Amino acid sequence: MSIKEQIQRIKNAKTNLKTGLNAILPSEHQISDYEKLDTYADHLEHIETGSGGGGTTNIEVSINGSSAIMVAELPNVSLSIKNSAGVVLDTKNTGSAGGVVIFSVSSNGTYTVTATDSYGTELWTNDIVIDGVGTYNCKTGKALNDYTWAEINTASVGGYAKYMWSVGDGKTFVSTGSIFNNYEFIIIGFGHDTLASDGVSKAGISFMMKKYYSGSSYNINLKLYLNGSSTYRNVGGYRSSLMRQRSLPQGSEIYSQASGVTADLLASGFRYADGTICPLYSYNESTDTYTEATGETFSTSKVYHIKGYYKSLGTIEEADFVEGKHFIYSTSGYTVPSTWVSGTTYYIIYQTLQEDGVFYSALSEIMQYIKPVQKTQSTGNSTTTLCTTTEKVWHLAVEEVLGINRNSKLDSGNSGTSANAYNAQDEGSIYDYFKNEYQHGKIALGNTWWTRSPYTNNLNSWNSVYYYGYIINHYVSITYYVRPCFCI
Repeated sequence: MSIKEQIQRIKNAKTNLKTGLNAILPSEHQISDYEKLDTYADHLEHIETGSGGGGTTNIEVSINGSSAIMVAELPNVSLSIKNSAGVVLDTKNTGSAGGVVIFSVSSNGTYTVTATDSYGTELWTNDIVIDGVGTYNCKTGKALNDYTWAEINTASVGGYAKYMWSVGDGKTFVSTGSIFNNYEFIIIGFGHDTLASDGVSKAGISFMMKKYYSGSSYNINLKLYLNGSSTYRNVGGYRSSLMRQRSLPQGSEIYSQASGVTADLLASGFRYADGTICPLYSYNESTDTYTEATGETFSTSKVYHIKGYYKSLGTIEEADFVEGKHFIYSTSGYTVPSTWVSGTTYYIIYQTLQEDGVFYSALSEIMQYIKPVQKTQSTGNSTTTLCTTTEKVWHLAVEEVLGINRNSKLDSGNSGTSANAYNAQDEGSIYDYFKNEYQHGKIALGNTWWTRSPYTNNLNSWNSVYYYGYIINHYVSITYYVRPCFCI
């Protein structure tokens, strides 16, 4: 290459770097045509990386004849890069907001990036191999587990978490007294879930329990209760399930299936804990609404709902028993006893949750960082009708794990139902974590675990992930494991 060609290559590299950086810089901090290369770093702290829960900007920089190394860290961290001879080539600072810095190198080889704090203490070091012209991302040399949840939240909200960590990285939740104490949660995706705050922006990081919750106290069935039938029903779907109820915060308004309904009870309603009428509701799938069913003609084949939830009172004294307000529970659901029986556990209906759901409260220590997101799922009842709910703690849908639904076309040419995927379409999209070799330790965990996807071919089954990694349906009365998820 001639000297003239070398000069032109350098000019092109500078121009491409300026163009790439200006694409992610606000208008008031653009790099001018007349600036020297060594002043470009002064602009980097103004890179727009998103806000309000992790609206991540994709930073792509291509430098003609050179390579860009992107490194991200928390606020006020100094990042330096050395070549294989140990010579420091450049040093940059992440600034007051933290974020991505970009180093330019012109030769292939192994480079070492070192991060130090404002006191000069080394935080981590990591190597990256450059084997051709392009853009490279050097992840942190510090494990995700060694960052605090507050620090993870800072990177997520700042929009640069995906440049620091990788899908599959895990952090152990440590909180004495929590049923999730010492359970590991792993990253299953970046910028995947839609924030409920505006219905457009994406949450920075989606986490999932790596294995499944194995505590004996809360292994669950979905408890979508029967009504006028000999089997449990999935009517109402995830929204009306006990699985979701245990994932909600105190004060949540929910609908639960009612059992033991008679014509007289339909007309008069049950009683809430405070003695006021608890009317029965019908669900309208076409409008996705619940309406009072008090004036309807009673039908033994219809499922009715209450606006509220059943809570155990334990045993009560006869003097406290009020007919129509207290319930007993058996395998056939809740019924209204006419007389008090000594030693019996009684239940009562509250209009809203009186305490955090057990899965929600288990994560109370980090709830300040957890972002509400929108989740979509079938409403059950042998239909593919969808509803969207706002969740902080939630459970995966079949599509989010396998990427298929009842309408999918498989490689074999068959439909998704041939793979037991009797789930509704558009309950979500597959997470990056599950896209490669999902059957090896990612889905097949040696025990069956519930998804949030109702089975769409009957009234009483639900989709779960079986021992060996494929989808199977089971009655909603059966007890299986769960893998709670949340977004930071």
